Amino acid sequence: MSTESYSSDSSPRLNPFIFPSDTDFRFALLIVSVIGVSLIIYQMLYNTVPGVLERSLATQVRCMESAEAAHPNDPFAQSDAFEGCMLPADRVRALGIFGAVVFLLVVAGLIYWYMPTWKIRRSQLVPLSAEDAPDVVAYLADLCGEVGLAQPPIFLWNPLNPNPNGVAFGRWGRYYISMTGGLVGQFYTDRAAFRAVMLHELSHLLNGDVNQTYLAVAIWWAFVAVALVPFVIGQPYAISRLGKPWGNLFGQGWRLLGLTALVYLTRNAVLRAREMYADVRASVWDGPEGALRRVLKTLVHPAGGRWRSVVSVHPDPDDRERTLDDTDRLFRLGFWDAFGTGVAAMIAYSGFQFWLGLITKPSLVLDILEALGAALIFAPLVVGVVGSGVWRTTFASMARGKLLRGLGRLGLGVGLGAILGQILNIVAYALRASADLDFIGWISLVGIQVFWNSLLLISLVLLVHWVAVGASTWLEVAVNSQTPRPTYRLGLVIASVLFAIWFTFLFFSYPSGSESSLTLVSSEALVRTPVMLIGLIILWTYPLAAWFYRRRVAASPGSTWAFLDPPPLLLRLPPKPSLRLGWAFLVGVLGGVLFCVLSFALSLVLLLILPVDMLVTWAVYGQAVLAALIQVGIAVVVSARVIRLGALHGLFAALVGGCVMAVGAVVIYMWLSGIPMSYFIESFPYGTILTITSLVIYLGTLLALPTVLFVSWIARWVGQSK
Repeated sequence: MSTESYSSDSSPRLNPFIFPSDTDFRFALLIVSVIGVSLIIYQMLYNTVPGVLERSLATQVRCMESAEAAHPNDPFAQSDAFEGCMLPADRVRALGIFGAVVFLLVVAGLIYWYMPTWKIRRSQLVPLSAEDAPDVVAYLADLCGEVGLAQPPIFLWNPLNPNPNGVAFGRWGRYYISMTGGLVGQFYTDRAAFRAVMLHELSHLLNGDVNQTYLAVAIWWAFVAVALVPFVIGQPYAISRLGKPWGNLFGQGWRLLGLTALVYLTRNAVLRAREMYADVRASVWDGPEGALRRVLKTLVHPAGGRWRSVVSVHPDPDDRERTLDDTDRLFRLGFWDAFGTGVAAMIAYSGFQFWLGLITKPSLVLDILEALGAALIFAPLVVGVVGSGVWRTTFASMARGKLLRGLGRLGLGVGLGAILGQILNIVAYALRASADLDFIGWISLVGIQVFWNSLLLISLVLLVHWVAVGASTWLEVAVNSQTPRPTYRLGLVIASVLFAIWFTFLFFSYPSGSESSLTLVSSEALVRTPVMLIGLIILWTYPLAAWFYRRRVAASPGSTWAFLDPPPLLLRLPPKPSLRLGWAFLVGVLGGVLFCVLSFALSLVLLLILPVDMLVTWAVYGQAVLAALIQVGIAVVVSARVIRLGALHGLFAALVGGCVMAVGAVVIYMWLSGIPMSYFIESFPYGTILTITSLVIYLGTLLALPTVLFVSWIARWVGQSK
């Protein structure tokens, strides 16, 4: 192994293998995209099954007649009765859709399992034996030992193929590397080039991307055969049988084209990403004097420029060569990666939402399940892909001593992708097309959608910045550990919890365009649960908790895992302003005490001039307003004084003050209401106490959140202008 740095400049190459790779990201997106798109397609295809449409229409007529007969003058009761009558048939439909998705995955598994056999026969490959080329066989065995491959692959070759190519392929537990006769001949004429090619192919095995590659190919062909082709053939039949306008076919067609493009481009992105990582892995053993760069120069550039490279299964050779010198390129998450994540996540959520609607009657329970589905599908996928990318980008920026830029673009990319995912949803389009909405109804729908999507965009931009803030504080701890993996994995889990909490509330109020009246479900019951408080605590606890490791960070010499090439180099991050958690806590407590004094003084005055019912109103709502104003003041003072992460310090101080204020507000309420302590203990007024606590803590903290963001931005702008 070479002991020189491969980089052509003085900066050592960062190690991209310490974080999840783009191959992992894009493979996860492919799986989610295929399942989400398939759920949507099979819901549309269900009526094309022979006999299903007739039974479905007959069931609808029977249920409608039964509902009208049971509740002749109550349209709401008719609707409930109709939905209850249709539920058994809808559950059968849901089971059929689920079975179709399982069948698609089984077909993909079979294609993946038998693809190596097909490839061996198609390429006319035979085992490379010691009788054919003893020197080559011995060299390959030594090469496998050099790179540390525990289980060598089976080496095959086609002696009649003159092109110098090699391919790593196979299935779980049985991997192959195929060589052409031209490549084996290159062993004798240009051994350095032969070594570079074989190191690249062995790197695919070391990176573990062979399974991902051929599963991606298998899933694509299974999707085409089992979902796409049946839809293209069957949907025109369904539209004609249902008597719908043929314009619906166009609306469904271009959406299907967009969904298919999503799956296809994601598959190609998986295949391109693996090549970059294999090049970098191979370069560690090939060294700066090896032939890998020379081999890359012989590769053919994809015709058609940049757009052609997007649909290509191989990256541009120039990009591959630049990445060898600058591995920082592998730490950046692009706008289009974030955009694709948003599309895939929304499609997966939408498919799950409509499928779930078939097995559960419309109710508050269904709304909560749909919101939970968003939390379990949308949030973890966004965190897993975009959050991991933010960790990588933050690490590269900190290691190079550069400013972290482009986070807002990533959040915007995810949000715009999620909006496009809503537009591409064929089932939602069909429901909107059949909805009986007047002009005012459509205007209301558009207005609500614009408001909801704007809130989604803002949330994603802020949450992406929050992940970067947490990564920046905890990477200072991670670089003083043997590996950063436990640190960023825990960080991603915590971020998933926070995302899930927020998106549960956000999707709980998601508007549906399939109803004649649009009603947003109130989430008041959810707000009064501890879930919101948990989310607010996570918001500041996780980034600021790195404060407890400050002495360990100061005493550590740095890490050796950050750089790719030997000899080991220590990474020591540039010092940053310290966190001031203790001071923020003290300000919060003092602000809470100030509230208690002011509230008690005001209560004494109001006790003399207000009737009893007005005093109770003051005790419940007036104190909440006073507490909110003081919490905002606390947040402003702290966020303006703290240099680093002032917004989170301000939010922390406001929440600490809010907890102190909640206790004081409850005590003052008991005093004003004349509740003796003994009665209070025996007959605890949970509802009122919970209302006071929720209002004091949530109202103040939620008002402090935008305030601290604005104040911190002003403080940072003033500091930069000096």
